[in-house]
Amino acid sequence: MKRIAIALAFVASVIVPIASSAHPAFAEVTVACSGVRGGPAWTWVRTQYDVRGVRAPIQARNNGSLCGAPGDGNFAFNAAWIAIQDDPNFGNGIAQIGYEHDFGNNGDHFCRFYGTGSGVRHDYKCSDSNGTTIFFKIRRQCCLGNGNHYESISDCGTSGGYSNCTEEVINPAFNNPIGAIASEVNWRCPIQIMGADIDKQNIGTSNNPVQGSTDDGSTWSTRSWGFTWGWGSSTCQTNDYGHSAGPDAMQTWDTRNAS
Repeated sequence: MKRIAIALAFVASVIVPIASSAHPAFAEVTVACSGVRGGPAWTWVRTQYDVRGVRAPIQARNNGSLCGAPGDGNFAFNAAWIAIQDDPNFGNGIAQIGYEHDFGNNGDHFCRFYGTGSGVRHDYKCSDSNGTTIFFKIRRQCCLGNGNHYESISDCGTSGGYSNCTEEVINPAFNNPIGAIASEVNWRCPIQIMGADIDKQNIGTSNNPVQGSTDDGSTWSTRSWGFTWGWGSSTCQTNDYGHSAGPDAMQTWDTRNAS
């Protein structure tokens, strides 16, 4: 399945989402909550713009309810992802990878996905069991045929760690990169995000924390991530979406999910 890449772009409390095919790209919705894209989100912003890598395991949670109908053009989804993106004050691109629950033409499914802000996004490997931990990594690499750097978006599998990674797609490197993590939704009418009170969706763990790099992935360490609600309007925030963060990991869940 191919469709326009999903993404959030934000710094601090600023959010400018890439919309699905039902909305113009990067149009921020501030009136009707039914079409808003967003959700719990975190950013790693550096004034030097030297964010060169983001990596984390994301735990698959195969639960939650969507809205709409398969193939109706809305393509409702909840996607948990990591990303490197351009500071929206200067650009609007994104390189992202993660795990999602979405509607396709043949029904809803849970899949890994990758995407960029300037092309189509791709679902793949739609067979992970609930609770599976999948390791993802994005880092700047050198060089394309024109000598420019690029963002390498990789899936590192489920065996643990980042020693055996498959590059899924590349994207030109950003001039003003920031790190981003989110549990993103669209068409919250009412979408239930993945994870539950007793079975949260983990992005990073104490043994395998969320990490960032400032030297093209030669060294990695935990970083300071700031939280923001990724909604176009504060009136669209919901207490149904739980979120927490520590020095090592983020967690998201929906209080309406039983498990």
